Amino acid sequence: MYAWIIPKDMSKPYLSPIFARAVHSGDWPENEKGWHEFCVALDYSKSNLIEVDTYSKDGVMHVVTIDSDTSNWTHKNAYFGSMDFLNKYDPEKIYEEISSQDLEECIKIDEKYAYQEIRKIKTQKDIDDLMRSALSFHDAHIESIEAKNDEIHVVFDPYWNRKIELWFEEKPKYENRLENPEYYWWDGGSIFMNQGYIYLCDEINAHSLDEGYWGMYFAGKELFYRILPSDNN
Repeated sequence: MYAWIIPKDMSKPYLSPIFARAVHSGDWPENEKGWHEFCVALDYSKSNLIEVDTYSKDGVMHVVTIDSDTSNWTHKNAYFGSMDFLNKYDPEKIYEEISSQDLEECIKIDEKYAYQEIRKIKTQKDIDDLMRSALSFHDAHIESIEAKNDEIHVVFDPYWNRKIELWFEEKPKYENRLENPEYYWWDGGSIFMNQGYIYLCDEINAHSLDEGYWGMYFAGKELFYRILPSDNN
């Protein structure tokens, strides 16, 4: 996993791998556990591990995931997991107890990561990464749509401390059934591939335009996107 880390004081965000995630100790109701999630990442200096609450008490998000790959992780349940070589540590104590050798490995993992600001959708994993980064477009609102012959550029207002831009290219197309921009708010969205096109629509868990009651969709044979941190939650 790789993510933007937004410090508690909302100072300059930075990028770091996520080495572990878990829920703080406590007898939390099942429907509240997610609000007590934390991640283990490198600090701004990239020299030590720190614990970062995914959400603060007022709901501000401090971890904006870019890459959701956990193929090299040991998973304990829906909330607990870590990179395989760190599974011997308690996630809540890892930043205090980690050995110098394991810390060095964490730093090397960060140095090797090839970050790309603008990413291209090629596989289902790419779709999964975007959907996770966008929180499935929950509470998303479109700021602008710029349509040209060879490109449709869609910008979402900042939400959940992230700003999302998408470029639909190569024979792009879209349809908007919503007359008033005030109704451009999305409860959620879906991305799927169909007949050589990549679609994004404002319907949850849709696999084609024949499903649900979408109000707008965008499509192109190629889709590029960018996820940037924002101080607007």
